[in-house]
Amino acid sequence: MGIGRLLVIAAIAWIGFRLYRRYRSKPPSLIKDAKLIRCEVCGVYLPEADATALPNGEFRCSQHTKS
Repeated sequence: MGIGRLLVIAAIAWIGFRLYRRYRSKPPSLIKDAKLIRCEVCGVYLPEADATALPNGEFRCSQHTKS
């Protein structure tokens, strides 16, 4: 394998890796301008539509919702 071919393969792999990291670093945004709220137990931010509202005004994620 020639040095030129090896450099081309390395450059393609590097570009692919950079694109993958850029894609993974952005949070998924399925709903534009969704209001984020904070789980009172664990502190995770999640869309308000995915949270459970308690009567006292607190919000909880699905992991900390009392069954």
